[in-house]
Amino acid sequence: MSVLQASQQYSVSYTTLNDTLHNRHPLSYGRQTVLNTEEDKDLVAGIMLCATWGFPLRASDVSDIV
Repeated sequence: MSVLQASQQYSVSYTTLNDTLHNRHPLSYGRQTVLNTEEDKDLVAGIMLCATWGFPLRASDVSDIV
């Protein structure tokens, strides 16, 4: 399917699709993250471990850990 056909079929701007296809404007939403990728993976592993032990964490618990 061409970009023009996709634009017409899905009602999305041709320019938006074309720019995304050619990676002209990479998307980056929000502010800078608090944790880096490795810290984030470690946090997820800890949360999952707590859940398997029968101690699911609330959002406030995770916030306190971070």
